[in-house]
Amino acid sequence: MLNQKIISAEKKYTAFNKYLSNINAKKIFLIHGNSFYKLPVANFFDSLKINVVHFKDFKPNPDYESVKKGVEVYRENNCDVVIAIGGGSAIDVAKCVKLFANMKSGADYLQEKIFPNDVPLIAVPTTAGTGSESTHFAVIYRDGKKISVADSSALPCAIMLDSSALKFLPDYQKKAGLLDALCHALEASWSVQSCDVAMAFAYEAIRLIYAEKNFYIDADSSDTCRANMLYASRLAGMAINLAKTTAGHALSYKLTSTFGISHGHAAALCVARVWKYMHKNLNRAVNEDIAEILPQIFNQLAACMGFDDVDAAIDDLQKLLTNWNLAAPLKDNFSDEEILELTNSVNVERLGNNPVRLDNDAIKIIYEKILKGEFF
Repeated sequence: MLNQKIISAEKKYTAFNKYLSNINAKKIFLIHGNSFYKLPVANFFDSLKINVVHFKDFKPNPDYESVKKGVEVYRENNCDVVIAIGGGSAIDVAKCVKLFANMKSGADYLQEKIFPNDVPLIAVPTTAGTGSESTHFAVIYRDGKKISVADSSALPCAIMLDSSALKFLPDYQKKAGLLDALCHALEASWSVQSCDVAMAFAYEAIRLIYAEKNFYIDADSSDTCRANMLYASRLAGMAINLAKTTAGHALSYKLTSTFGISHGHAAALCVARVWKYMHKNLNRAVNEDIAEILPQIFNQLAACMGFDDVDAAIDDLQKLLTNWNLAAPLKDNFSDEEILELTNSVNVERLGNNPVRLDNDAIKIIYEKILKGEFF
């Protein structure tokens, strides 16, 4: 398990107040989106005797300029604690603010060496999907390009899993978040950097997601169901924290930025095709050891999803996208230039984490399938 303090959300956040007192918090830098004001936890921060500086000047898939502004506001107000309440975007901004807080003012933070600092970072996820509260890396964008910022000190020192926040999620965000967590767990399982611990986290996350997914999407989902989804998201985050993501995520980022769809939506469109491609092309495994174990991993994943057959499990994932109205195509016609731009956008580093080789031709085929709304 991660070395994180788990703060209880019960009894009007008494434990949260006690934790802030224990770390001697004097001025909180609170990062959140507009939905924060609808949440029960907002009343807690309104009642605090500690000074709170609010920061919400960022968008989904936050850019470097937003982070830079956040660092400036943090410093100008002499804050000493960073708290993120929101989805992956809020938590990623918070991680970067913490990491950049002790860098030279006015510097290009992305070019500076990261030196760990003792600024407490607390995460309160309000979506069940990104698992960002359980990872040591953040994703931001600069000039439209995705940039990963990673350091062990970016892992939040404490988290609060408050299932009441999930009541207020729109239907699309619920679905996209669930799919994001599912994709994290699937990719962490077959990643070449995976290990027994990561796989255990991933398998349990998938079991929970498939047990709860239909109840969770229902508007009247129970608090227990929402709590289970938050926990599944955290498990999936813990899995990718060890194993990292693979080709599915590598292909997804350009879809998100180009078509304005949710990251979880884009990831699922890619992972469903990538998994099918890998299952059909096991002879392209990166080495003999992977070739031997990969069918076993795929069978275990299918079993966690409740299927005896890998193809049936993949087909069910594809049907889920259709049934939830998350299927492609994303527009009517695509030029060769657009397909080429997508193909060339793929992060080669993440492809190195994939257990089956994907060359440009394979990537092009996968994108064509996605854009035409077709499966293998």
